[in-house]
Amino acid sequence: MTSPESPIDLLVLSPHLDDAALSCGGQIHRMARTGGRVVVLTVFAGGPSDDPCSAVTDRDASPAAVAFHALIGLEAGEAGVAAADAAVAARRAEDRVACEILGAEGVRWRRLDAVYRRHPDGPLPSLAALFDRARPVDEALVAALAADLRALPPLRRLLVPLGVGGHLDHRTVRAAAERAFPPSSLRYYEDLPYARSRRARWHALGLSFLGELIERPLGPWRSEPAPWAEIDLEAKIAAVAAYASQVEPLFGSAERMAHTLDTVAERLAIRFDEPLAEAVWRATGSLDRLDEDSFDRIDATSPRGASHR
Repeated sequence: MTSPESPIDLLVLSPHLDDAALSCGGQIHRMARTGGRVVVLTVFAGGPSDDPCSAVTDRDASPAAVAFHALIGLEAGEAGVAAADAAVAARRAEDRVACEILGAEGVRWRRLDAVYRRHPDGPLPSLAALFDRARPVDEALVAALAADLRALPPLRRLLVPLGVGGHLDHRTVRAAAERAFPPSSLRYYEDLPYARSRRARWHALGLSFLGELIERPLGPWRSEPAPWAEIDLEAKIAAVAAYASQVEPLFGSAERMAHTLDTVAERLAIRFDEPLAEAVWRATGSLDRLDEDSFDRIDATSPRGASHR
């Protein structure tokens, strides 16, 4: 960060190198082009050599890392330390380009992605294990991240992942932010591409798809629009395209990526009656139980046309 003591107008906590652009690229670009200081802080942007004490090694390579490398076409699916470091270096270079397009400062912490770090039960057995909601977050890691977050300069607005889709790293960043900051300061973004599923969004809010309480959320939830313009959508699509290693695994092609982001923007425009917008969630108070009014508020802010995958 430049001028570390100057206030940050918008800080976006991004679990990985692409999450902020995918989920918040429009509002990032709008804030930056109107003169605001925007920082995209990517938490898990390190390779095994950055944190050898926490990393898997060539001897206990993570099956999840093998699969991830095969998915993004790096090192023929190998998962050793050198291959992992090369993969992360390539993604950091992509992130620098994307942040420049969006007009944001990029800060990349050298914490390890879940596929590269050791877990209490050993290396991750598969990529599917990343989305296993029964897998708890690492409380020691959450505490360490929360301490680092508290040391940040003053913030005017903070966006954190809602954890839609249940990815372990997204849940970890959310938990750290909730430990580091008061609830009133937190605004949550819908994690793309997972937020295309209405069911996944409800689950992240602590509800089943039928409206049953499955875990105690922070409080009644409300969504609100973060409006932006066509120029911001164009910048968002260009920024996401900069993550070349991720576009094909996530969308199949750059054309399908652009179509998906355009479609999501159209759905949110209808949802909020805005020309273009991204969705931001906030918790509005303590909650002992969800009543019918709470369900009605959440249902009213959920798009009807979303995928139920």
